[in-house]
Amino acid sequence: MTWLLRATSLGALSSGLVTYLAHFWPIVAAGWYKPLVMATVLGAFVVVNFLGVRSGARLVNLLTVAKLLPLVLFVGIGLFAVDLHRVLPVQKIALERLGEGALLLIFAFGGFEIVVIPAEEMADPRRDVPRSLLATMGVVALIYASIQWVAAGTFDGLANAQAPLAAAAAQFMGPVGAAAMTVGAVCSITGTISGLMLAGPRVTYALAQNGQLPAWFGVVHSRYRTPYFSILFLGAVALALAVSGTFVELAGLAAIARLLQYIATCLALVKLQPVIDSDPSSLKLPGGRTLPLLAVALCAGLMLQSKAKQIYLAAVALGLGAGLFWLARRLRTTGHQRR
Repeated sequence: MTWLLRATSLGALSSGLVTYLAHFWPIVAAGWYKPLVMATVLGAFVVVNFLGVRSGARLVNLLTVAKLLPLVLFVGIGLFAVDLHRVLPVQKIALERLGEGALLLIFAFGGFEIVVIPAEEMADPRRDVPRSLLATMGVVALIYASIQWVAAGTFDGLANAQAPLAAAAAQFMGPVGAAAMTVGAVCSITGTISGLMLAGPRVTYALAQNGQLPAWFGVVHSRYRTPYFSILFLGAVALALAVSGTFVELAGLAAIARLLQYIATCLALVKLQPVIDSDPSSLKLPGGRTLPLLAVALCAGLMLQSKAKQIYLAAVALGLGAGLFWLARRLRTTGHQRR
């Protein structure tokens, strides 16, 4: 499911990228141009990561910087253009779309958990990890809320806009502002795609190294020292998902994959509670098992808001993963018997 999250996110973002590119070239969102553009973008990132991890990391850093400036300008200038009559009083929420909106928020806020991965390399993880998580969530929530406030307060047609931030920016910064936000969105999306393409293949590579996937996923190129089969596999699956689904559908599927990981993590906390209680140096959650169990219930409730197609695809992915796991064990057993 960790790998599926990255594959579906790649598919969703590739679809969203075409939407923003259509601001400059409307033809790219029509007919066979759309899958061609998505194939070109994903293919380019496959090549970059095939050539080495250093080139992929540099591209991520460059695009991260490039996406922040337009957002800062959007909020900094747009705050003075907000019309309070557009945002207050708050409109009635359409409950039939609330679940879909919640899943999109899971997709948008996801990724904070990556902070815990390098925890063992921190000087004081018991202090630094909780602070880092809370700070990350707080800053991101503030940025998202500021962007939403400016967008809703400057543009009435936000809900139906194909490129909402560009359309909102055009209201108070004109065509130049719309172009800047479009470029910023393209940089943001491509930066995230680059990061996913860098990290995603390492999941299947690690599983293959642990004997949980067939050895093909762990094959490393003799010259570039990259897991090229895992890179090609992720690119191919992401392209298939991008062509077959919409941004909202794929983002929802990615949210389901993420929620399943959260449920597993929370249940692990419940299982490990006796160990945590017996270790005076461990981080103690208030209420013991209460918070993890509440989190499991919340995640399960959010998953129930997803569409049947998304649940079906997630189940198929789990089935394929189980099949590959069985195949890896079978090949390993056959290899031992031959020796």
